[in-house]
Amino acid sequence: EAEPIGLPRGSEGTKRRPLSEKYYSRIEAVEFTIKQDDGALPQNLFKADVILLGVSRSSKTPLSMYLAQQFGYKVANVPLVLGIPPPKEIFEIDPRRVIGLIIQPQYLRRIRTKRIEKAGVDADAI
Repeated sequence: EAEPIGLPRGSEGTKRRPLSEKYYSRIEAVEFTIKQDDGALPQNLFKADVILLGVSRSSKTPLSMYLAQQFGYKVANVPLVLGIPPPKEIFEIDPRRVIGLIIQPQYLRRIRTKRIEKAGVDADAI
């Protein structure tokens, strides 16, 4: 529990320091990353510092948010879905900024099965 320091509010030693430019750039990165989640707004891919590609449940969103919050990277994530081509813009981006996420099939199956069961669907029926 915090103890009072015995100084009146606003006196020297109790004033907050102004927020830094680094703080504001991280907020901007988080806002960008939220707007670019799950392949939204592919026309903005060129503005991203990093683009994550991966199948559903490969942790694209959590990793995107971590990179934005911790390092201030503007991150877009794009799902790879069987039978649906990725957005054409992805092929116009510097490939050094595009990262493919992989996951072991048995682990992916376990994650997806648990998600389906939480939704109240019998996973064996699918």
